[in-house]
Amino acid sequence: MGLGISIPIKEAKARYLTNASWIDEVRQHLMNERISLVLDVGASTGAISDQIGKAFDADVICLDKSCSGLTSINEFPDDRVIPICAEATQIPFHDGSVDLLFASKLIHYLKDQSSFAIEAARVLRPGGWIAIRSFYLELEEIHEFRFFPEHKMRAEKNVPGISNIQSLFENVGFTKPRFVRSLDLVAPSFQVYLESTENDIEIIRLIGPEAHRKGLETLRNFVTDANRDDPVVDQLEFSLCNPH
Repeated sequence: MGLGISIPIKEAKARYLTNASWIDEVRQHLMNERISLVLDVGASTGAISDQIGKAFDADVICLDKSCSGLTSINEFPDDRVIPICAEATQIPFHDGSVDLLFASKLIHYLKDQSSFAIEAARVLRPGGWIAIRSFYLELEEIHEFRFFPEHKMRAEKNVPGISNIQSLFENVGFTKPRFVRSLDLVAPSFQVYLESTENDIEIIRLIGPEAHRKGLETLRNFVTDANRDDPVVDQLEFSLCNPH
């Protein structure tokens, strides 16, 4: 399951691939591990899946419940990236078949986070790893929430705290997660961020057209009032843990 990306795929890929340092951080933490099969859960259009595969020299399965979003993966030149349309809580994999499970910006959108944790524990091999990258309640700089407060109010019902993530995965047999702060390059400037947000169908669907219009007005005023050429960067955390 993923949000989907309503901006053009080339722009989406460029945005994610220029911000792939957190993938390198995960790779450094796992440099001595055997990683041959990666499952990218909530892959959406697969914008970062190819980069994950290259970082680990591994096959990558892109799993998302949105079948239409996954179609763009067929355009990738690398045949080691394979799309599968399925739910994050019903992963169609054998027990113990995955070396590394990625879930980036996914868990706060899951209605049943416990079922996802159970599925992750099931499909990972003994000694395998899960890397969760997400917003957490402790983080403050989330621009989408800043300009669209209705989105924040809706998301906070599911956005976990760090202690929640620890309990969620420890309760199903994972080791205690290690948390590492990372940055997410949302857009190269606030003007670009405004342009990409104006027709963001996912935000409109989540908060409604009126709340979206008010948020855009606030964002336009912010861009107009001063020189806003700085990049738009959110704070995220990624956590690593593995089944006992």
